[in-house]
Amino acid sequence: MNFENRESPMSSEHEVVFSSLSLNNNIKINKILEIGTFDGMNSLLLSKIFPNADIDTIDLPHTERDFKNFYNRKNKIDEFISYRNNNLKKNIKIQFIEKNSINLINFNNKYDLIWIDGAHGYPVVCADIINSLHLINPNGVILYDDIFTNLLISESDRLYIFPDNCY
Repeated sequence: MNFENRESPMSSEHEVVFSSLSLNNNIKINKILEIGTFDGMNSLLLSKIFPNADIDTIDLPHTERDFKNFYNRKNKIDEFISYRNNNLKKNIKIQFIEKNSINLINFNNKYDLIWIDGAHGYPVVCADIINSLHLINPNGVILYDDIFTNLLISESDRLYIFPDNCY
């Protein structure tokens, strides 16, 4: 995978949703949390649509197995991280936090917009939603993308699937 020439640099439905939200005069977005940084392109998009907002974007530590093994990064970790970090550096209002989103339970920051696009299955996405309810400001907005609801346990988040001989 050539990270600099990904097939769709920004998802059009994301642009439409975020742009529509930015035009609503009844909603003030000053602080954004993005769960799931991936390559930083969505953080960059958010920084352009909400130029006055501070953005915290979190993703798994690069040393975690799931970070290494998903999205065809396994043999291109350094290239992927360099591309992501270069995108994130394009706006000083973006702060990258290397953290498993499960640990947001210990966060005390409050946000006006939370974009959940990290893990896509149970139980992690459930924890992300619950944590977001704790982190959202009154009248804030929580949006999410790619949540799989009808998965077999073997197809859900592999991080929390135990081998048959482990109880």
